Order: sequence, then structure tokens, then C-alpha cells
Amino acid sequence: MSHGFSILGKWIKSSLDPGEDFNNNSRLDPGNVATVPPTVTTDASGFALFDVVYAREFTWVEVELEARTIVTGSEGSAQVIFFLRGAASDFNNCSIAPPGQVSPYGIATTCVCDERTDATCPVFTGTNPVTLTAASTTLPNVGGTFTFGVSGGTQTSYNLTATAGTLSTQTVIFGQTFSLTLPPNPSTTTNLTITLTARDATTGQVGTLSLTQLP
Repeated sequence: MSHGFSILGKWIKSSLDPGEDFNNNSRLDPGNVATVPPTVTTDASGFALFDVVYAREFTWVEVELEARTIVTGSEGSAQVIFFLRGAASDFNNCSIAPPGQVSPYGIATTCVCDERTDATCPVFTGTNPVTLTAASTTLPNVGGTFTFGVSGGTQTSYNLTATAGTLSTQTVIFGQTFSLTLPPNPSTTTNLTITLTARDATTGQVGTLSLTQLP
């Protein structure tokens, strides 16, 4: 038997046996993502309250909780299986990606190969392209600060680059805007072409937007 630890008398495996690592990440999934106190003391009515603590991104992981008690030499136990629920406040704002939207257990569409080392593995690319938006793609020759938005992909976060000017941030989350500050166009006769790039931080999907600064 693999080594483990006891939670309320319930043994939980914490090491791999041969043939169990189906997704090649060298660990058991989902792992011990929730914690409870090892012991609790009941009150006069026989009840005890305690917290199950877990990170927000592990919402909807299914867990089994077991409690054991020994009273005057007799041992009793009870089990319950439930999902780790999320807070309503994490899901009632459509402009902010909820925790756990992108699975912490990987984004491959199959567990038979490792997408980190095998380029032939099918991976999630999203049905929506990454799209950059602006009020106008034609910018004045005097420069200034201009605001942009980005959406699509997994709608979580994006890494930003620009071929000219200064970005207000290198990373932006879905639903937030960002800005690009440009100096005046140094040429009085030639348009300056600027390319904005947003890369989905999860899947690597890329969206670009071409801007033209007038001379």
C-alpha cells in the first residue's frame, strides 16, 4: 500500500502506484486539495461544527469525508461525498473570469499523452479567436494615450506586446482595458505602422491589431 495520512481516520493515498499516472504529471489528481481538522469535540447535543478549507480554483472537485468516533469502546463511522462549492460572488460578475475556469489539472483533450512534451497531443485552443479592439486604428501624428480591449480565447488573461510606444501593462485579465502611449510620429511623410499582440496566457492563442499613426 502507498504511504498516506489520516484525516478523521480516513486514509488518503498520497503517492503513485505503477500505471496510475495517466496524464504524465507525476502526481495523483486531484490530490489533497481540501483540509479539515484532524479531530473535533462534540457539544452536549452530540454535534460539532468545523470548516472544510480549499482554494477557490478547486471548486467542483468531488471529495469524500469520513468521521469516526469511539464511545465506551464502540466505534462508529460515517461518510459523505460532496462537491467543493464555490462562492456566489465568484460567479455573478460576467466581466471577471471565475476561479477554476481553466482547469488546474491541465487543458489537454486526452490523457493518453503529455502536451508539454509531445507536440502531436491535441490541446484546447478555444472556439473564440483572440480579438483586440480600439475606437480607431488610425492614430494622430501628435501621439497620445489610446485605450484598447481584448477578448476571446479562454477569456482569462493575456500577455501584451507592442512594436512601438509604451503599454500600461504587460498582462491584462479578461474584461479590463489597457492603454498604449505613443510619442509623435518622427516622420512628416510616412505612416508609422504599429502592431499590438495579445497572447492567451493559457493556450497561447494570438490575436493582433494593426494601427496606423499618421505623419
